Amino acid sequence: MSIKKKVLEDLCPDGVWQLSEPLETMVNKTIRKLPKKEVTTQERRYPTTHEGMRACLDGFFARHFFQVQDAALNRVVSEDFLPLLKKGRVRILDIGAGPGVTTLGVVDVLRSVIQSAQITRPVVFDCVFNDPCQLCLSYCRHFSNRYFQRFKDQVLPGQMISVAEPFPECGPHLDRIAQLAGKFDIILLSYILDPLFESYDKEQLKKGFEKLQRHTGSRGFVVAVQDRFHERFIRKAAGMLETRVKFHTLKQKIYSEENSNDFQNYYFFSTIKDNQSAVVKPKFLARIG
Repeated sequence: MSIKKKVLEDLCPDGVWQLSEPLETMVNKTIRKLPKKEVTTQERRYPTTHEGMRACLDGFFARHFFQVQDAALNRVVSEDFLPLLKKGRVRILDIGAGPGVTTLGVVDVLRSVIQSAQITRPVVFDCVFNDPCQLCLSYCRHFSNRYFQRFKDQVLPGQMISVAEPFPECGPHLDRIAQLAGKFDIILLSYILDPLFESYDKEQLKKGFEKLQRHTGSRGFVVAVQDRFHERFIRKAAGMLETRVKFHTLKQKIYSEENSNDFQNYYFFSTIKDNQSAVVKPKFLARIG
């Protein structure tokens, strides 16, 4: 059986993405400890309070967790990427990290790859979390610390660095980190493209994306994930990265206080800039303004 099939049996049994029991317990404990209160849609999407964090985790944790796993799966089981796991160290940069759900999803899918590939030595993960919200950065560490403690036989924490300056303004800070600690193997941009394109002009973002590519290791990749309602933003990002857009249909178990033990299909887009592949200029590039 291929490594990919083993990973899917582990994380997506019967074609439905699901949290492992220890992970579900960890997330539920975190949510239950947070105060419950009605919050605005903006606060739910980009939490700055503990009440907003509860609403965000309850509504979006599983969705964002599974979507980045589905988007990155083919790349992390490839023959190009496996040597990084066998070497024993992976470096992740999460742009607009929020509470760190996307990084957690990637580490979890890599844990399954490690297990499926029968890599016996635990892999160390260096994680750089970028978000202007200090509350979000504190939850990046919260989830990472608990996850690594629970799965320490397969994954171990390395350097955990927080960068509070927003992207792309944090470019000089990322330059120093890459220079001192090494280039990144995985760079994540999950559900961050709409505020980026609304806040910065094309040239600022193009320079920012070019810098991310320069900071990607030879076997690494940049992956962006965005919902289907903001397709134009991921197509603009793919144009700047000179790569293609992929449409996904994903079936997952619902984890919510209001609706649990149910299943739902989600539709989203991803784009991956892979340093191991030749640059492919998509046909829609000429249409991007």
